[in-house]
Amino acid sequence: MIKVLIKSKYFKILFLVIVVAMLVLAGSSRMLTGRMNHPDESLEKLKSQGIDVVLSFGEYRELKLIDGDDNLAAGKNNDGIWELIDLETRKTAVLDGIDYVDEGGRDMVVLKADKGYIAADTDRLLKKGQLTDKGIIERCEDAYSMRYDRDGKYVLVEEENSYRIISSDGNILYENNDCDRAFPSMKSGYVVEEKQGIQRIINIYTGEIACELEPHETIERYCAGRWIVGVPEDPNAAFLRMNFYILNDDFTKNEEVGEFSYYEGYEKYIYVQKEGSMFVDEDGEVVYRCENDSNRNAFIGAAGNVTFFRSESYGYVKYADFKNGGLENAKEYKELCFMDFEDGSALTARHKDGGYGSIEEASVESLKNDYKYGFKDSGFNDLTGFIFDKAYKSENGYAVVIKGMKYALIDLKGAVSR
Repeated sequence: MIKVLIKSKYFKILFLVIVVAMLVLAGSSRMLTGRMNHPDESLEKLKSQGIDVVLSFGEYRELKLIDGDDNLAAGKNNDGIWELIDLETRKTAVLDGIDYVDEGGRDMVVLKADKGYIAADTDRLLKKGQLTDKGIIERCEDAYSMRYDRDGKYVLVEEENSYRIISSDGNILYENNDCDRAFPSMKSGYVVEEKQGIQRIINIYTGEIACELEPHETIERYCAGRWIVGVPEDPNAAFLRMNFYILNDDFTKNEEVGEFSYYEGYEKYIYVQKEGSMFVDEDGEVVYRCENDSNRNAFIGAAGNVTFFRSESYGYVKYADFKNGGLENAKEYKELCFMDFEDGSALTARHKDGGYGSIEEASVESLKNDYKYGFKDSGFNDLTGFIFDKAYKSENGYAVVIKGMKYALIDLKGAVSR
């Protein structure tokens, strides 16, 4: 009977199916094991290059840098609970009942709770090791949003028909229950109020009205230490076509730049397009004009003092510093850089096809993109290689990196100083 069964073609087919299934499972197991071990192999390589691995892959489900200058990070532990982390002392504060750790600094941190938001005292949290009533500066259960200004060390709380700015010691710097909306221009020390279609710029600390815009004019953005004002060509049109202008320090219109139809705002520069294109710095001065169409169309973006242009050579980027010769002294590299080198290192990305791609694409939060990430020093020497599936800008040498859906936090200062 057994001999007959073995000779059966059905038995042979079943045997082949079992063998193939075992081979597939064995291959999958090897692949999975490789993926799991790969982050650790990457960390060992980083350590050999002088990079300190502060938090290893898999130590936390999720990580984010809160304030690198203040050595602060936050992580969701393997129990799904957020913790505040002092990167220098390695002290932690367990934040039970918190959905997310938002912005903050050494003075205060914004926590997204089940109901509304909490502004908490950072040092008290770390001292107690947990969130306590004494560590709460302000609990706003009905708040729609709470935004932190690192320079001003305050938060703007938006509730229904109410806007408040609260300092780190709990004092109310600004409050308005009689406007349609209000929002601070981060790093400016001013808040923009809107009531019945009229916007005003108000000093947070004195309450003085610094500027009142014309009807239909709106503050579009605050960048490079300047306000960008939007002006509709026809306020009654179904689809508004906007022009823009820049406000000077004395809240008058920047006549040198005039009105323009398109702009991009960065930390230290505003890129403006009109008949030609130009770059405006933090002093409101035009530091470069792109008279050449090839330069105008080649602009990619800016980070700190550095601006990026497409090179004539495929896959290369021109890096120009307007304080040091501009495009005439530009250097060319193959990687796309996200920032300047204030702390000696910068995040870079490389597209899978060998080109640099675009900042907008590479900056997308999703891990499902076509880029690999790494870090360079100010001489554009390689620090890490392009080994990360996602990475975030470094601050004081600290950076959060992701590989294979696992987070780690590294310190690049040792590699930079070598």
